[in-house]
Amino acid sequence: MDRLLKKNDILYLQFSPLLNLDIIRHVFTTRKGGFSSGRYSSLNLGSKTMDKPAVIDKNQKKIAELTGMNSKMWVCAEQVHSNKVYTVEKNFKNLNGNIKGVDALITNLPEVVLAIFTADCNPIYIVDPLHRACGLVHAGWRGTLDRIGMKTLYKMRNKFRTNPRDCMVVIGPSIGSCCYEVDEFVLEPLKNKFLSQWTNFITKADRRYYLDLKKLNKYQFQKAGVLEKNIYISRFCTCCREDLFFSYRASQGKTGRMAALLSIQQTE
Repeated sequence: MDRLLKKNDILYLQFSPLLNLDIIRHVFTTRKGGFSSGRYSSLNLGSKTMDKPAVIDKNQKKIAELTGMNSKMWVCAEQVHSNKVYTVEKNFKNLNGNIKGVDALITNLPEVVLAIFTADCNPIYIVDPLHRACGLVHAGWRGTLDRIGMKTLYKMRNKFRTNPRDCMVVIGPSIGSCCYEVDEFVLEPLKNKFLSQWTNFITKADRRYYLDLKKLNKYQFQKAGVLEKNIYISRFCTCCREDLFFSYRASQGKTGRMAALLSIQQTE
């Protein structure tokens, strides 16, 4: 499902289920192939880091050139670990590309590039090929517990008449249950919100608890009506593979960000 590709020194990912849909462009970057140095080496795309803005801009333009997704058309969520979803409509150019207070974006506008930046959280791609619409979700543990994926689907239904049964969902590289140790601060709201189901998403080992965010997001998409056969999960754990990805957990918060990009293609 994960296709690791290399072009112009950039190592990046695409996902087979999405490559089969000719209505979209998509990419998920690795940390390889950019201009950043030190802890941000080398393809840091996140503006919320302490990396040099000029270098981040240079990295973003390099990815835009690689993918054909114009960086001037990128629309980014602020990413505050909320469950807020924003619809990118025709006036998006007046928003300076950064939508405050949201963690998910949806659109049916061609050539607009939805963009989120991650370093362990779940990047989730949603595509409705029937109505030529798409969504991109940043889902950390807070957003996941607040059902941001489901809320994104419901917003697509209200705006674009999306039927979840028609959708393709890809949960990209993120921290896996192998590495995501959590404590009572996370476990208590998990128990309260998912009741008897919560144990399905937890592995216990040596009195430690590990949360499977990918599995929890998949469960929510199935509850929302997405067919299991249309939900795909990346095999990569960003924390295990710090050689390929930036990982907030592995680096104790001092790291760069990958980009998830998604765009509806213009029809001929």
